[in-house]
Amino acid sequence: MVLGLRAGFEGISVAAMGVITACYFIGFGLGSFVCPRIVDSAGPIRSFAALASVISGVTLAHPLLPDPLSWGLMRLVIGFCFAGLYMVVQSWLNARASNVLRGRVLSIYGTAAFAGYRSLRRPAPKASAGEETPAPIVAANPGTVPLDPSYEEGHPAPRA
Repeated sequence: MVLGLRAGFEGISVAAMGVITACYFIGFGLGSFVCPRIVDSAGPIRSFAALASVISGVTLAHPLLPDPLSWGLMRLVIGFCFAGLYMVVQSWLNARASNVLRGRVLSIYGTAAFAGYRSLRRPAPKASAGEETPAPIVAANPGTVPLDPSYEEGHPAPRA
């Protein structure tokens, strides 16, 4: 939502915004093929930290490069990284939950993730579309994803 408001302020057309949005899903698809190799080589905790950091940095770069090509590339990178984050967290949850509780655990995770994404929409209407204020709020979210495997001491996340 913040990106859509900013796009209107920057004069980016609705059609261009549609392509920019599609780039996220292209990146997500690419990430689903490439991120398993990243996790295999670096491990799940390092991969999670690196991917979340990239998302935060790229999110903060949106106001600095307000053109459709840059935003499309940034959305592609963000989609790629989110595929890796989902893979790490969900594989960690699958490994830690018993067969009896797995469905409940994943549904709680899905609800918490959705609530986190939904909560990011709150700051947008309160800020002017021309302000960069919402960007740090959005950028902070990937590093604070619920059930981050790096917080559990003594129980490293399984290798994917």
